[in-house]
Amino acid sequence: MADDTTSASLKERLLAVLDAASRPEIEAVLERLRQTVPLAVLRPPQAALLLVSARDPFATPFYLGELLVTEAEVALGDCTAAATVCGDEPGKALLLAVAEAAERAGPPEAVRVLEDFRQRLEPLWRRQREEIARFAAATRVAFASLRPERVDFGSLGES
Repeated sequence: MADDTTSASLKERLLAVLDAASRPEIEAVLERLRQTVPLAVLRPPQAALLLVSARDPFATPFYLGELLVTEAEVALGDCTAAATVCGDEPGKALLLAVAEAAERAGPPEAVRVLEDFRQRLEPLWRRQREEIARFAAATRVAFASLRPERVDFGSLGES
């Protein structure tokens, strides 16, 4: 996550650290928002499959496979917003949709609740990232320090 978070939207900043939250924590924030602001779920979270396309080195398109996503749409006052997240994550989809609506035209209470939640998650997210970096560093291989091997292919290399 970049140190300069002022240019990123609330939705982007929340998405960056949301993996550190448990489902019960997300549900608790959603319940708090429901009690605080006029929140209406226009389209409940629903799982969907997204076809992922790519291009090979010769610019030929091909389909890599399907990706499971969860989509949701909410209204916060007069503002509507939607979100799509990877995986079967209904709470995350709802929370991110609320974050978008709150930032665009929602009541300041909603922004405050979401920003407080994001700030609580950030230290945990940083600790998780540091732990992942330590595990990855432990698997580093210094190829220059390996003993060179000589392979004899017998008659395969002779003419």
